[in-house]
Amino acid sequence: MNVNNLGMAYFYSGQYEKSEPFLLQAMDILKKTLGGKHLDCLEGLNNLAGLYWALGKLDTAQFYMSEAIETHKKMLVKASGHLSEKNYPLSLSSSVKRWTSAFLS
Repeated sequence: MNVNNLGMAYFYSGQYEKSEPFLLQAMDILKKTLGGKHLDCLEGLNNLAGLYWALGKLDTAQFYMSEAIETHKKMLVKASGHLSEKNYPLSLSSSVKRWTSAFLS
């Protein structure tokens, strides 16, 4: 079991305080090994945002979620070649709609 999985096991069992050091360590490892701009890093940021939301630390949760969104935006703009910072929210919105409709149908 890797560090992130252990942290999420504690998270899902409601042991949020025990989860925190493992999720922080997992994020540190991901950033060091993958450079921070990787889908696994986005998952790690999302996990931390969820943890801090569950702990009621909303400012910290917002920080991690904002970092995930900004990193995703940069990755998507770079990979697409036709998106820009200006039309990113529109493209994200349409992506979310496509995924939502796929799961609901």
